[in-house]
Amino acid sequence: MGKQRTFTVTAVFTTAAICLVLTLGGCVGSRQFDDLSYKLDQIEASNKRTQQKVEHLDSLITSSNEADIRLRNDIRVTVDEMNRQVASLLESYDQLMQMLHEVSSKQGSRLFSSPGSQTYPSGGDAGFSTTPGFSPPPINCDTAFDDSFILMRQHEWAKAVEGYQEFLRYCPNHEKVESALYWSGESYYSLEKYKEAIGQFEQLTKQFQGSNLLSAALYKMARSHQELGQKDKARTIYQRLTREFEGTLEALQAKKRLEDL
Repeated sequence: MGKQRTFTVTAVFTTAAICLVLTLGGCVGSRQFDDLSYKLDQIEASNKRTQQKVEHLDSLITSSNEADIRLRNDIRVTVDEMNRQVASLLESYDQLMQMLHEVSSKQGSRLFSSPGSQTYPSGGDAGFSTTPGFSPPPINCDTAFDDSFILMRQHEWAKAVEGYQEFLRYCPNHEKVESALYWSGESYYSLEKYKEAIGQFEQLTKQFQGSNLLSAALYKMARSHQELGQKDKARTIYQRLTREFEGTLEALQAKKRLEDL
């Protein structure tokens, strides 16, 4: 395209120059002819500069188009990748919903029910038998535990203790009994009812000897004995912690308590 422009413009000016020379013929001297040639050379040079500018502009336009094409391709690739990710998420979501539906159908529970609000087909509750003649607990065990925990976190210690004791009374086979004993003991401890706290922690250590809460329960039991002035009992438990639970936070705290006794 650029070379065609150069050829066309050059041809026009060359033709014009020849025609002018032929027209003026005999009356044009060598000086005038030289001037005319000089002007023609200037026109040719100007034409080349113009053509170079045109070619540069064409190059810029081409580069801009290529950059625009690359940008469009990048955007298209990004959008395609996002669409694939969304499709994958939707597929996983559908699979999850299918699993939940299957579990819900087997258990007879309502899909999307909130934690602690599950119902059971035979009137039973979590951790309880649904055999004939069984009387379900008068409370929802999951809800009772969750509500008690919330009350404890809100420093409503007395209400939390009441809730935990109701849970332990009616839900003795529930999977959260271990946690209920510990947090009930913590709530009693916060109320400075150390004897009651010791009772909860002792029951946990006897009933759940492999519990992950064992070291924490032993430490709080020792602290309760110490608060009651029972230093010998506290010392015994602190020593057990340093011996059997070395490296734990409770063992480190027990070591410091032994130094203070």
